[in-house]
Amino acid sequence: MLQSDTKQFLSSNDFKFLDRRIVEFILRQEHLEIDEIDLWWALLSWAKHNHEDTSGTTTVRKTLGNMLTYIRFLAMSLKEFAEEVVKTSILTDYEIIHVFVALATGKPHGLKYLSESGKRCPQTFVLEFNGYLPVTTSSSSFSHTITVKNRRLKLKSGNMMLAISFSVKLQQNQTNILTFGPFSNCSSFTADVILEANESYNLVFTSHSGQSMQLVNSEPQYSCNYCTVSVNSSCIRNLTFVVL
Repeated sequence: MLQSDTKQFLSSNDFKFLDRRIVEFILRQEHLEIDEIDLWWALLSWAKHNHEDTSGTTTVRKTLGNMLTYIRFLAMSLKEFAEEVVKTSILTDYEIIHVFVALATGKPHGLKYLSESGKRCPQTFVLEFNGYLPVTTSSSSFSHTITVKNRRLKLKSGNMMLAISFSVKLQQNQTNILTFGPFSNCSSFTADVILEANESYNLVFTSHSGQSMQLVNSEPQYSCNYCTVSVNSSCIRNLTFVVL
């Protein structure tokens, strides 16, 4: 859930009540589908909620502590940094100038206690279908069975063996869930569809206008830590997934 629904989770009221160690764990993640400015807003919300100071001597920065080192200011735009970070007065003038220069020039800011990392990215993997013999067939429809293991996945895209006109259907229990296309004279497709953990789906490719598909004999199963794809003859080169 954290990787896929990060923004929704961080903007929820429950986030404010998390233990500091859990918040720090989230900030240290490399793979998150969220803009850094949204992560900054969430952290500020958490810090203000947990800012226990009746004397007025403790700043929000002290409440943040070393968690500030995990915020990737260089993943923000100049506008975001100027309008949403500078105005909080959490960073010193010295730090602000160095980050501004780094954002404008693309060079490191040189502040050892602030992150110089770029944007976080979702965790992706590509499943390659390495066929070994071309197949001639008159059939215009082929199916690949995707069995998802214990993590939700997003099927992002796929590449065909060659450019043709085709459509793709995602089915579960012989019921159509979604249809992608039709694609005209294309060698790739984009899906962006969620596949639930511990579920099986059929990905059915159908050619249009009587075109034949280029196929290759392939292994009966292609497996990784996150899913298994069962196929006899494949009309696709690869599928790209995002781990959620």
